[in-house]
Amino acid sequence: GGGGGGFDAGPGEAPSPAVAAAASLSPLLALGPSAWRSAPSMTELRSALAAAVVAGRLYVCGGLGSGKRALCSVERLDVQAGLWDPLPPMAVPRSGAAAVPAAGRLCIFGGYGGSHLASAEQLDLTAGRWLPLAGMAERRLFAAACAVPW
Repeated sequence: GGGGGGFDAGPGEAPSPAVAAAASLSPLLALGPSAWRSAPSMTELRSALAAAVVAGRLYVCGGLGSGKRALCSVERLDVQAGLWDPLPPMAVPRSGAAAVPAAGRLCIFGGYGGSHLASAEQLDLTAGRWLPLAGMAERRLFAAACAVPW
C-alpha cells in the first residue's frame, strides 16, 4: 500500500491488531482494509510504552515521559468514541515493559523503573485496580509477551 510508513494492509486485507495498535501510537488508527484516520493524541506524552488491546480498546501503560522519567500512568482509547480515558496508575513506574491481555485483565511485566524490573502486575478491568502478579525469574526490558491458554 501507499504511505503509512509500511503499516498499510494489502488490498482486501485488514490490518492485524498489533499493526492497528502500533499505528494508534503514531497517532494513526487502522479502521479497515487500507483505511486510516487520525486518532486523538494521548493525554500524556510518552515513549517506550507498553500497549495491548483488550475487548476492542487500546491500553497504553507507562513509558518515558518528559525528562525521560518512567511513568506509572495508564490510558485507554475507546476507538468508537475516539477518546482517551485515564485509568488508575500502575504500582510501579515502568518503561520498556511488555503488556498482554489475559482472562479479561491487562497484565504488564518487567521494564525499567530506576533499575531493570522482574515485577509484574495486572489491571482488573471490572474493579478498576491494579493487583500484583508473581515476579518473573529474570529481569526483562523491552521483552515481548503473549497469552497462551493452558
